[in-house]
Amino acid sequence: MLAQQFLHKRSTRRLILLQHLRLALAHNNSRKRGPLREGGRLDLDSLTEEEWRNQFRFTQSEVEELVEVLQLPNPIRANNRITEDRRTALCMLLARLAYPNHLCDLALKFGWPVERVSHISTATQTIIHDQWEHLLCWDAARLTPDRLVKYAHAIEQKGAPIGTVWGFIDGMIRGIARPTYHQCTCYNGWKRKHCLKYHGIVTPDGLISHLFGPVDGRRNDAFLWQESNLPNILERNAYAPNGTPLQVYGDPAYSINSFILSPYQGARLTNDQKQWNRSMSRLRIVAEWAFKEIVNTFGFLDFVKNQKHLLQPVGVQFRVAVLLHNAHVCLHKPQVTQYLNIENVNIVEGLMEDELLEPPLLSEYFHN
Repeated sequence: MLAQQFLHKRSTRRLILLQHLRLALAHNNSRKRGPLREGGRLDLDSLTEEEWRNQFRFTQSEVEELVEVLQLPNPIRANNRITEDRRTALCMLLARLAYPNHLCDLALKFGWPVERVSHISTATQTIIHDQWEHLLCWDAARLTPDRLVKYAHAIEQKGAPIGTVWGFIDGMIRGIARPTYHQCTCYNGWKRKHCLKYHGIVTPDGLISHLFGPVDGRRNDAFLWQESNLPNILERNAYAPNGTPLQVYGDPAYSINSFILSPYQGARLTNDQKQWNRSMSRLRIVAEWAFKEIVNTFGFLDFVKNQKHLLQPVGVQFRVAVLLHNAHVCLHKPQVTQYLNIENVNIVEGLMEDELLEPPLLSEYFHN
């Protein structure tokens, strides 16, 4: 009898201890993860169009169209086997990229648990990148000889002194948090910060038609030009229908050959050479604008403290942001297209000039 009473008291004390531990763990987790939204998950269908644009950078109808053209599986399954419907999964990724929010901020606004947002958004961006990364190398179905000639003609009409330049190439430096290991490989002595580098080609329709990277921040533009295999890609594809080579135009860091041009350099330039540099410089600025629009649309990319490339796939995240930026360009007339739009309507092969600069439809851009 005494033994039974002793065992009963011992088990009771153990249950009380376990209960206290459970409460303490729950309290600590709530402090670390932050509170969820009162009332549970937010009903996305209850948001207005303006709220959709502010939170996700796309309207509700645009997100639903984007889900279809991206061919996202339903449901999205993360590495830890949690699942989410594909529209909500894409909204999680867009909300994560739209502004430098903490995960606990998204939990408070939308009622999404922190772990779910992290795993699902990472899984979604991996699926998008694996499915559509070929569009960032060379889209042969869109960048046809006829299309390249139309790009070159639009640039010439805007004031270029030559009619064979179809796009503008430039490098991008994206800052990252100081890594714990191998800091020297990511340190850029010119910008004096840790970063990753990319380069891209911007076409007159506002799309980033080629993107290479990331590479170590210590590398220069000439290294990216060679490592990207872009010289061979242009040699195979950058021709007019009559066989004339077409060029991209870059800054003085790039060389000069049949497929790339750069400004005249030197202290003793002629007036014609100076005028050439001025004319092309006014046009090459569109590359800077396109890269600026990516960061303006997806502000999380500019939150350097959270760009930890040893802890998260920073490179994949930026490349997916470029794909989503191109989708945004297809749906909204970008600054680049507005700048290169010709006021005087010219007929070129039966099409008006302003029609030639229109970006493709979403279904035309995202194709297998």
